[in-house]
Amino acid sequence: MKKLSIIQYVLIAISVITVALYFVGASDVDLMLIWGYILLGIAVAAVIILPLLNLVKNPKGAVRSLVGLAIVVVLAGICYTLSSDTPVVNSAGGFFEDSTVLKISDTGLYLTYIALAVAILVAIGGEIRNAFK
Repeated sequence: MKKLSIIQYVLIAISVITVALYFVGASDVDLMLIWGYILLGIAVAAVIILPLLNLVKNPKGAVRSLVGLAIVVVLAGICYTLSSDTPVVNSAGGFFEDSTVLKISDTGLYLTYIALAVAILVAIGGEIRNAFK
């Protein structure tokens, strides 16, 4: 646990230094974008690797994880099916016509709405449950 705290503080320090360099004028936005991509890569690697390590340590918990993953995949499939790929007018008067991008962005919006609704329901349900304890 101590190692994770050290890693966290190092990443925060590098982020602060990167932002400070930008505001001082010693670097441009490219450095911040590169650092953002590095942080994104670290996050994606953690999201993939850490559950696999937990799966090895706790095989019985794997069933719960797989059920949760199956629910997310089914929701993503439903949202993809419901999403539209009709062209959208942009601010310049033209159209966004790439059907793949339109379909994926609609899917992402629907998934975001569902995640927000679930988060609100879980928060309210948790408060109600705690009130009766």
